[in-house]
Amino acid sequence: MEEKKSIFDLTGKVAFVSGSGRGIGKSLALALAREGADVAVADINKDNVEQTCEEIKSLGKKSISIKADISKKDEVHNIFQIIMGHFGQLDVAINNAGVPGSRLPSAEDIDIKDFQRFIDIMLLGYFMCCQEEAKIMIKQKKGHIINIGAGAGTRPPRGIPGIAPYAAVKAGIKVMSKALALDWAKYNITVNTISPGYIITPATEPIIPQRGEMYTAQTPMGRIGLPSDLDGAAVYLASDASNWTTGIDFVVDGGLRI
Repeated sequence: MEEKKSIFDLTGKVAFVSGSGRGIGKSLALALAREGADVAVADINKDNVEQTCEEIKSLGKKSISIKADISKKDEVHNIFQIIMGHFGQLDVAINNAGVPGSRLPSAEDIDIKDFQRFIDIMLLGYFMCCQEEAKIMIKQKKGHIINIGAGAGTRPPRGIPGIAPYAAVKAGIKVMSKALALDWAKYNITVNTISPGYIITPATEPIIPQRGEMYTAQTPMGRIGLPSDLDGAAVYLASDASNWTTGIDFVVDGGLRI
């Protein structure tokens, strides 16, 4: 008798993960590959994303790496031209590329150019990626889009000055995703967000010595998260298990938002 396929099995699916050269994006790309997906990875850092690509291939899955800046429309368009030319399909997209949110000065001293960078990469950049992803998925009449938000987009964290631009943009990602979920539900496309709490990544490691104790104290589960803590949420939202789940904000934060 034929073995029943798990609803979480991603075999035969093609996924894309932006900002996957390291940290959360890399962890999610590898998680999708471990569950059977072939994964296209993109990042502004060529060396990092090529390393992720090789690690996916070592798992026995197909992968391509693309150097791209998602704040530039032509480079975003090129990403998906390459993916379709290589794989001919796109079933899952995780828009993850980001800018660390906790290194700006106090709000009154923030340079508007820094605020604009958050908007260009994490709001306009995500939107342009979503547009290209949806154009492919509409033709396929199916697909899963996952945008990486943050708990700061619902409740700005205490004790972190200068968080306003990051919090504003992450809130925008969450509501934008809900609006896109409404637009594209008729095409059998789901759009959801994952909102992490405090996560240790290469981008946040430099501030852990100063803020680690505070982050831990604020988190009910008593530790700072790891990128791998988000893997399960991503696999669920990428899989057939989530076919009737759209427009949600999947919170993975160790209880921080309670």
